[in-house]
Amino acid sequence: MAYRGLGDMEAARTHLAQRGTVGIRPEHFEYSHEAGDWEGKIVVEEQLGSDAILYVEVPTVGLITVRAVGERNYHGGENIFLTLHRQRCHVFGDDDVRLNRDRNASDQNLN
Repeated sequence: MAYRGLGDMEAARTHLAQRGTVGIRPEHFEYSHEAGDWEGKIVVEEQLGSDAILYVEVPTVGLITVRAVGERNYHGGENIFLTLHRQRCHVFGDDDVRLNRDRNASDQNLN
């Protein structure tokens, strides 16, 4: 099952929690102090010169690694909002077969 459009994120989370896996690179998350698909807490902030690596604990999802390019305004212990670059996600079913093969579809996403 591939999710298309801008619909229900909760349905995608439920399906993936039961039957699949999402793969996304740390640099393909959008992050914000104000709003996003998921809210989590930065448990570790690793400053690496021009970038920061943030390890974010998101309830019902788990630990997510985010690459924050050029950021100095996010710190351990703070809340952060994350949004997926949906066209960059790789969605796999419970049989480990990729479900979203059309990477050129602009509306391809998890919900």
